[in-house]
Amino acid sequence: MNKKLIENTFLLEKYAKKLINKKLEKICVKYDLTIQEIFVIFFLTNDNTINSACDIVKKHCFSKAYISKILTSLVNKNYIILVNNNEDKRYQKIKLLPKSKKLNIEFENIHKEAEEILMKSISEDEYEIFCKVIEKIIENSKNYKEEIVNV
Repeated sequence: MNKKLIENTFLLEKYAKKLINKKLEKICVKYDLTIQEIFVIFFLTNDNTINSACDIVKKHCFSKAYISKILTSLVNKNYIILVNNNEDKRYQKIKLLPKSKKLNIEFENIHKEAEEILMKSISEDEYEIFCKVIEKIIENSKNYKEEIVNV
């Protein structure tokens, strides 16, 4: 392997992020949300394994404080409510309100547009291989992160 992996990963993240963020600007203004708040709503809407702040922190590698701030903002803007758990007072289930579901439809359209742009000249086979490789790199990165934390 050579320096291409790091360089290309950096460039992919940079350009893909710019593309998606540019497309999200109108939605941010329309719904009075930050890009990060929109992504959290997207995670909650599209991943049934995410039910709490801890789930978001674990799955998407954000700090607890950062997610807490975003969730508080989303509660204040009436996009979600936090429901207390009677068995464990520390755990609050996140429930999406109808306003979130409407927003997610628009986000999915932008997501689809961005994906079409990014995958324009890539075959289905290349796409599948790319996804498998990226998943392996992410898994390797997660394992490395756990090694550092446990030292």
